[in-house]
Amino acid sequence: NLAIAPSTGTTSADVSVNTFISTTLTPCPAGGSLGFGSLNPGTVNKSATCQSSVNPAVNLTVDDVTNVDVNVSVNATDYLHTDLATTIAVTNTVFNITSSTGTTYQLKNNPQNVTKILAAAGADSVYFRFWISTPNTFLKAGTYTSTYRFSAAQA
Repeated sequence: NLAIAPSTGTTSADVSVNTFISTTLTPCPAGGSLGFGSLNPGTVNKSATCQSSVNPAVNLTVDDVTNVDVNVSVNATDYLHTDLATTIAVTNTVFNITSSTGTTYQLKNNPQNVTKILAAAGADSVYFRFWISTPNTFLKAGTYTSTYRFSAAQA
């Protein structure tokens, strides 16, 4: 009797996992916009009305499903008056990411990296606090609005 041996073989299988970045942005008040209240010209370092030593103005959380290291950055537009002609430079705003008394950095129009979050750390948050100073020169009365942008990009 002739025995036939079974034929066997192997192959490899590959899978690629895509880069995935997930963040949650929580401004105070929740779902609202940052406010600094009504200010006089020449006001110095007025904090966002909703922030305190315990609560930041904005909390950006890099969610635990993020699978790459990320750089967190922030930038903003100049504050534009409702007449669309008068502005307050965004550089009149400072921020920090540590506490209500930590080192502050000038907010700018161009994105600036503020911290790096490692993917292996799991979910991690960056706590932003903001202060504005108004110029001590002629400043047209009314509301001025800026757009703040927060981002997390692969490091």
